[in-house]
Amino acid sequence: MRAEREARVIAAIREWFYQGRLLKSVELPAFTISVGNLSMGGTGKSPFVMLLARLSLAEGKRTAVITRGYKRKSSNLELVAADAKLPPVGALGDEPWMIKNRLPGIALLVHRDRARMALRHWKDLGTPELLILDDGFQHWQAVRDRDVLMVDVSESLDQLTIPFGRMRESTAAVGRADLIVLTRAKAIAPEKLAKIEKRLRGLMDVRRQPLWKRSRTSKLRILKADYEFKEFFDGATGLACPLPEGQEFVLASGIAKPDGVRALARSLNVPVREEIYFSDHHRLSGAEITRLRKAVEQLPGGALLVTEKDWARWRDTLAGIPMIGMRVEFQFLGDGEAQVKEFLLEAPCFT
Repeated sequence: MRAEREARVIAAIREWFYQGRLLKSVELPAFTISVGNLSMGGTGKSPFVMLLARLSLAEGKRTAVITRGYKRKSSNLELVAADAKLPPVGALGDEPWMIKNRLPGIALLVHRDRARMALRHWKDLGTPELLILDDGFQHWQAVRDRDVLMVDVSESLDQLTIPFGRMRESTAAVGRADLIVLTRAKAIAPEKLAKIEKRLRGLMDVRRQPLWKRSRTSKLRILKADYEFKEFFDGATGLACPLPEGQEFVLASGIAKPDGVRALARSLNVPVREEIYFSDHHRLSGAEITRLRKAVEQLPGGALLVTEKDWARWRDTLAGIPMIGMRVEFQFLGDGEAQVKEFLLEAPCFT
């Protein structure tokens, strides 16, 4: 496909500009780990960012996350210091708000030009010892020490690149990764999973050292993970609660891959009577709010059932409508979490 080839050429030219220093990357004064993907959305970046940040905080290290804040209402710089009050979700975006809400001890910076803003406001960030670059695999404006690549194994690696498909880069980019996490690993047969791992291992072994990488890990890792249900929570308070007896639900969601939400609700035997889906990061219109309210009112003891990400985005918009959230956590197969901790402890600040 000619247009597909042209898109790949444009991506290669952009990389050449950075490699040739015609475009300059920003070097930040802390060990920097980027977390990203090759395809668009729904690969588990945010849960993994939270895992890294949680492990770093547990070691007593000053930790910051810098992110773009995709589809937020504002384009202004938002900097939230450790343990500072959370701004409205519209200022940060749903995923950054969720990360900071879960981990108040981190510092958070949200801006399109996040690397340069982080350098400019380094002291306001609390001079972090570990910096996590959210959705940063293609953000070559920032120099990094490690690249984590999230791969959803339920998706093909052979799709077309943007704007003709869901891939941001070709699979040749796998050679930049230091750690690969295969997500939704329980969703496919072990034989197919093994083939994907073998293919990625071969691509990973062709190691690439672009100018925007300060260092590489000495041990390449491919880990397997999936999502596990943690708890229900009350939409009014965000606090854990049991599933109310006798209540029926409208499942509403605006995430990249709603099939997983549907499957989770079914596995938990939640009495869902209607399902309403929107696009990823969707902000509700007045008509859509009315539609959801009416759908809930038609059910005995009706309530909305949402993901934590949807709750972060809609909690104020849907105030007054009963809502129960489902909170999930990243679970590794085997000794994956121990290997993530080993990977993290390579940072000089932990020695």
